Amino acid sequence: MSAAALQPTAAPPAPAAAAAPPKRAIAGLVGILIAAMMAGLNNRVGALALADVRGALGFGLDDASWLTTVYSAGEVIAMPFSAWFAITLSVRRFELWMIGACTLLAVCIPFIHDLDLLLVMRFLQGIASGTMIPVLMMAALKFLPPHIRLHGLALYALTATFAPNLSIWLAGQWTDGLFDWRWVYWQILPLAAIAALLIGWGLPKDPIQTDRFPQANWPGMAFGVPAFALITVALDQGVRLDWFNSPFIVVSLVAGLTLLGAYLLTEWYHPTPFIKLQMLSRRNLALGFTLFICLLVVLTSGVMLPMTFLGPLQSYRPLQMAPIGLIVALPQLVLGSVVALFLYRKWVDARFVFAGGLL
Repeated sequence: MSAAALQPTAAPPAPAAAAAPPKRAIAGLVGILIAAMMAGLNNRVGALALADVRGALGFGLDDASWLTTVYSAGEVIAMPFSAWFAITLSVRRFELWMIGACTLLAVCIPFIHDLDLLLVMRFLQGIASGTMIPVLMMAALKFLPPHIRLHGLALYALTATFAPNLSIWLAGQWTDGLFDWRWVYWQILPLAAIAALLIGWGLPKDPIQTDRFPQANWPGMAFGVPAFALITVALDQGVRLDWFNSPFIVVSLVAGLTLLGAYLLTEWYHPTPFIKLQMLSRRNLALGFTLFICLLVVLTSGVMLPMTFLGPLQSYRPLQMAPIGLIVALPQLVLGSVVALFLYRKWVDARFVFAGGLL
């Protein structure tokens, strides 16, 4: 028998365990989460404390209502295009630029007493903030391995459930606790600093992909930006202006929907669209998208309706309404990860979990 035959046979390599995500990538993802939360708080707290802001600055009710409208319009404009710019410029660079712009505007806004300039600054801040929430989902799918990816999506869900409800308590603290309305805008400063540090340290320094710029659907963006702005303005100002009895609302909706149709048409036929609409031809994606929109409307209504009833109709202050928001917000910090762990079990059907949540 040869010596080679006497050598012990090497054992087959054990299957590799699921690779753990790098700590720096996790830190960067947490930074993106904080930035997305910051964007949500910046929107809702500003809306809830609007009465105190307009009282401090001497604005009328009708004029001040546009502060919320222009911010929302900026957010909606930015959301469909933010993922494309994040990929093109790199997630790290794009997020840091947007956080920096949002922070600079937040520092300056309390010192501005001219309504027109204030509207421009809130609109720009809305654009910067609107980019942050879509990037969170993209980053969770990009940086997290499959065995923990659901936890990243649970973090994304917090932007729809946790931040809006926490905003009620924060608005009460700034206006009735500290009695300083300026913190309605300055509240994001510490969050922005933490988010920027985590993103700057945790995410890779990818180069700018300049070859993507000539390929983008710029005509579609030219249609989409005014379309989203006009529709948002019409929906936000509709109640105040009595909907279809207002020529402004009618013109805004007709023009917005027409431009939206043109935008969707260019996206459908463009070889490199911002949003690939053909993906909705897949049954699961179409159903998921439809359910996501419906659920977002329901969750938003769950926050807005109690505040609309208790605030304007019952004369409650934000601090008095805060317990309602905290009852909904605080459990979300635990429930998201618990549901994610539950869904990873092979015997769990996600459809039944979703149906149970709706009940």
